[in-house]
Amino acid sequence: MSKATENLYIDFQRNRERLQEQLAQIVRRYGKPVFPEDNSNALLGSYVRAFFLPGEPRKFFISNTSLKPEYLDLTVRPAQNPSQVQLPNGVTLGIRGHLFPTDHVAPQLVVDRIVEVVAMPPRPFEATIDVNCNLSGDHTEKNILAPELIAKLPEIALQTRENLHHWRDYLDWKREIIERELGGIRYLDASLENEQLKFHVIAKNEQEFREMESLFREDSLSVFPLRYSQNEWEFRYARDNRFFSGVMLGDFRDAQPANAAAFKKLLRGCPWESPFVALVRFDLPADDRDQLPAMKPAERTMYLEQRMAQLPENGFLANSLIGDFTVLYRQQQALDMLERQSGFAPFISAWLFDIDKATPPQLSTPIDDWLMPNINAGQKRAVQKMLDAPDVALVQGPPGTGKTTVIGEAIYQLARQGKTVLLASQA
Repeated sequence: MSKATENLYIDFQRNRERLQEQLAQIVRRYGKPVFPEDNSNALLGSYVRAFFLPGEPRKFFISNTSLKPEYLDLTVRPAQNPSQVQLPNGVTLGIRGHLFPTDHVAPQLVVDRIVEVVAMPPRPFEATIDVNCNLSGDHTEKNILAPELIAKLPEIALQTRENLHHWRDYLDWKREIIERELGGIRYLDASLENEQLKFHVIAKNEQEFREMESLFREDSLSVFPLRYSQNEWEFRYARDNRFFSGVMLGDFRDAQPANAAAFKKLLRGCPWESPFVALVRFDLPADDRDQLPAMKPAERTMYLEQRMAQLPENGFLANSLIGDFTVLYRQQQALDMLERQSGFAPFISAWLFDIDKATPPQLSTPIDDWLMPNINAGQKRAVQKMLDAPDVALVQGPPGTGKTTVIGEAIYQLARQGKTVLLASQA
């Protein structure tokens, strides 16, 4: 444990607006004032005065929560909530930030985020420090954030960092598979006749066209502009346009060879000596077919004209995998967010890939009012575990064993305690 005469130099000003908004969100979620001064425009000042008032020795728990080796990230939480702060039982507000200057022997902690964490004794990977908080001035005097302290803090995220690297490799591999599944064929023009869409498509030769015919029967077949491909004649997926949804087509009707000579003007620049041209026909999408019968003739004509206006003059017929790309993109975003902020659980990097490092629940929360009084003893014990788990609680069991009942009861109990619940779903 450090001496109380050492200083913790903290910079709240660099990200002042962001921190102010984070505190405002926390107060809004609780639905009541957290600090004695009920001033929404001065929440950061209230927070700093309550938890980090300069000149008063304070006890904190500090940990190395870095997920990037080149970016040292520290989390500091108070050992005890100030009496004037109105937070739910078992909750405290810590800070998470980086050292600046990064290579300085006596840096400041620049606060990037204010985090809600469980109020509990120090975890195995946390160090206890008794310090004076200093928000300004020369940060070289008795600086607690010396290399000696940093070196003693366990790198709790080493295993997580390695596994996240493997996850990124997996997502790259998955993206390559999705891209290989993409196929397309160039079309020279588009028209509408008898409520069917007609396209003159072009392939290098008839054999290549026949090999592409299965593409026309895919449910995801859509119409895309030329930029959906890296090459204007032969389809090569352009990754920059992965979120371009295209215009959906209906069922494939038929394909008939066409006279390539009739398209001589449109074939200028074509790299193939004897390209194969065919006329392919598709129904309108099912939604269009359902709406058209109820329309008056003038409405029908206008609707179809608007439909045709959505189609590029020329482009590609290709399958759309925007749903696959969207899921992949969200997964990549989740990894980025985890590396930057650890989401809503600051210590998730300690146990995400090693559940043994999660802190076990102590079953100390008394429950005197059950939403569902008929739940059995096992379900009640499960609810208590969920309420008292500092890090994570996994509810599992065969169908019909009451998992939803347990989760519903736990949400009710958390709400009674004034805590917030984030509902999420798998992609």
